[in-house]
Amino acid sequence: MSARQRRAVQRKVDSWSLPQRWVPLVVECLLTAPIKDLSGVEVFAGEKAVALGLGLPCATLELLDGQDITKLSGQRLAISYLCRCRPHSLTWLGTPCSSWVFLGRSNAGRYTWWPAGDKTKAYTRAHNNLADISIDLAWLAFCLGLHVVIEQPMSSSLFSYEPMMALVSKTCMQRVAVQLGGFGAASLKPLQLFGTVPWLPQLAQASKQRQKSAKPGEKLTYTRIDNLGRASVTGKKAALKESSAYPPEFGRVVGELHRKLLTSEGGACEGDACKGKKRLFNIKDDVCGMRKQNKTTAAFSNLKRLRRRTYVHTCIHITYIYIYYCLCTCI
Repeated sequence: MSARQRRAVQRKVDSWSLPQRWVPLVVECLLTAPIKDLSGVEVFAGEKAVALGLGLPCATLELLDGQDITKLSGQRLAISYLCRCRPHSLTWLGTPCSSWVFLGRSNAGRYTWWPAGDKTKAYTRAHNNLADISIDLAWLAFCLGLHVVIEQPMSSSLFSYEPMMALVSKTCMQRVAVQLGGFGAASLKPLQLFGTVPWLPQLAQASKQRQKSAKPGEKLTYTRIDNLGRASVTGKKAALKESSAYPPEFGRVVGELHRKLLTSEGGACEGDACKGKKRLFNIKDDVCGMRKQNKTTAAFSNLKRLRRRTYVHTCIHITYIYIYYCLCTCI
């Protein structure tokens, strides 16, 4: 590659607003990647159901397999996988959710008006770091011309986290809800998926149809109300942990939908590297171009207003309680 082409790659990567430590890694990977030989990357892969269901060459990253993306070596590996992907390949991120869901939110100090949580806690900082890395990987994938899907349980507050909201807005992601119970999971397991792939509504529709004939799933959480009206939530920890894995049927359906997309967009063929390079120098954010007035952007604006309103109402209630306490004390 000539010096002129190298400078062009450097300028293009600089314009993507990636973390500064990633820029040389991305440039190096783009310059040295031989051919585009991958059709998908599953991050926080677990049982690797999505990668296996795709039925095409895929890469997986899983903390339990020793691929620690909190370290620079793990991030370098993830970046190299993304740079090896063909155009329109699938990047699937199942970001760890234990500190974002309703059951574990209090341990991280997360509230509706403060989803970032208590940053003085190491537990909160660790999970915020995983979320930030997921956001950066998703943005890099989008800049490289790949499709992105981010999965979280329905009760997760991750999509209220400011950096995640900015990513959803910039990439014009759409949101759908699916239930793993319709795909053979032991519990109902409702999920929310944010992504740039156009087949997400089809997946949601398939979930709805399957759920009609599915057996009632096992209940994994229980809510108890004490004499003072305070609610406490408990759950079956082992079963909840097992429910985080996608059933194979879910991966198969996701793979089938994305293979159809690749066939229609010409990204599934065994291509030479020139297609990937052409995409690199002609990125027009076409996903946003198709959905500039995306409803998700408006929804997140409403969510931000709701958070501010909730915070104001909470302050007013606290003030009333304090005044009532002072009056009772004086009497």
